[in-house]
Amino acid sequence: MEQTMRNTPSRFLAFLAAGAVGIGLALTANPASAKDLSKDNYRPADVRIVMVKPLGVSEDGTINLTGSGCQFVEPEGKAQDIAVTFPRDCPRENRKTENVRLPNIKTLVLKPGTYKFRVENANVPFALGLEIYALNDKGKKAKKPLFSQGELLTGYHEVYEIVLEEGQYVYTGRQNPTFEYPLLVTNSGVTNSGVTNSDKIVPMQTAAEGNKPATRHN
Repeated sequence: MEQTMRNTPSRFLAFLAAGAVGIGLALTANPASAKDLSKDNYRPADVRIVMVKPLGVSEDGTINLTGSGCQFVEPEGKAQDIAVTFPRDCPRENRKTENVRLPNIKTLVLKPGTYKFRVENANVPFALGLEIYALNDKGKKAKKPLFSQGELLTGYHEVYEIVLEEGQYVYTGRQNPTFEYPLLVTNSGVTNSGVTNSDKIVPMQTAAEGNKPATRHN
């Protein structure tokens, strides 16, 4: 009995030491796993920092659109940090914040041509994509999208090549309801460096609220 009592503390200390080694191995394993996954354009779901990129064609020839909760970050100029669980949360959140957000949305202005749109799901807990709709001469949105693709899970991105002819468009989040962001394709003027809606088209609804056309300022 006395021998057993003497051995108990030693066994307990050995157990703690083994546990500490196990914890150390677990901590060092995670960065290695993240590094491996990053080769597949994957970021862990708990990443919440959203980088705000300029709206327009970047130096590498792509147009970046970063999906966050109920928005694309670039046309709004900032991440709104809207916490969502399901797509149905977005129409309510967008209505609550539209008076603050809509005046600051910028129009994407491009010349006719083929463009690479890089769409990323930064931190939305469900899949998202991109939709683009043409507007007619009266500003009414087409019933069918010109482009609709994307099933991007959190941390993934994809690049889409899209041909745009001269005209007016709106683009929205696919499955991540956003405002209808204005897109102007024109041969006159320069590609956008930050044109505000007071000069172009004002989106008046979220993507989930039907086909009500965007309106213009005269």
